[in-house]
Amino acid sequence: MLTGVGLGFGAAIFQSGSYICGRLFTSRFGGRALVLLAMSHIIMAGFSLAILPFCIAKQLPGLGVYLLNVVYCAGFYLAGQFCLFMALRHANASRVSPLLGLKVFMLAVIGVALMGQHFTFVQWAAIVMSICGAYFLSYTGERMSDVSIYWVLGACLCYCISDLNIKIIVKHFEYAGLMRASMTSVCLTYILCGAAGAAAMVWLPRPKPGMWAYSVPFAATWFVSMIFLFACFAEIGVVYGNIIQSSRGIISVVLGAVISSLGHVAIEQKVSRKVFLGRLAAAGLITAAIALYSLG
Repeated sequence: MLTGVGLGFGAAIFQSGSYICGRLFTSRFGGRALVLLAMSHIIMAGFSLAILPFCIAKQLPGLGVYLLNVVYCAGFYLAGQFCLFMALRHANASRVSPLLGLKVFMLAVIGVALMGQHFTFVQWAAIVMSICGAYFLSYTGERMSDVSIYWVLGACLCYCISDLNIKIIVKHFEYAGLMRASMTSVCLTYILCGAAGAAAMVWLPRPKPGMWAYSVPFAATWFVSMIFLFACFAEIGVVYGNIIQSSRGIISVVLGAVISSLGHVAIEQKVSRKVFLGRLAAAGLITAAIALYSLG
């Protein structure tokens, strides 16, 4: 279990960094969320094609065994990414990121209603704590707009469906070992995402000078986070994995404070000390939820 927890924290760190990179792009180029989404996934497809020959699991099962899950994983993930970037157009990354913790509750409900899963009272308490932490972390300062909240909820639902398919895909290659199976799964998924990104570029506005360069930091941090995330879900499951992922709220708050203190208010707005401490306390509630779930 400790391996899965460590992988989850690794994913949270790199995801938090990617949100800042995404905000940097959208603030510099006036939104353009779809352009970043397309370009970054073309770049990640390039990463995948470069490393796949070195990490691909040997003796792959037939294409029909895993292709549909890869399509579902990639498709709903891209839909979630679109919703996420639309949310980032209306709110700071340090406020959007914590709300993604609502995925935990959605996944738990899906697991109980459709997959016959059962959670102990302690685990349900941890799930509720993580949701409360996400709520207070996002609402400790100025209220987010309704539009941002709707986009975040849409992202959560799409990510839930994608997450469930991640575990299935990695399981198809588990005979190759955790990290090789995870990297194979990530590469296959992001090659498909890159193809979708390339197709989308036909209808999107022509990229402005500098856009490709500004897409690379987001693509790199997100791609690394996905390798950690796929392995985390395979090791400890999607519900506990997403509770661990809620720790990105703490990381985003700290990163946001550092960035705004350095004067980059276009990326992250400054907040008062009271608001910062309130957000940090709410983030602590999420941390407690992580520990409580492990005891359940």
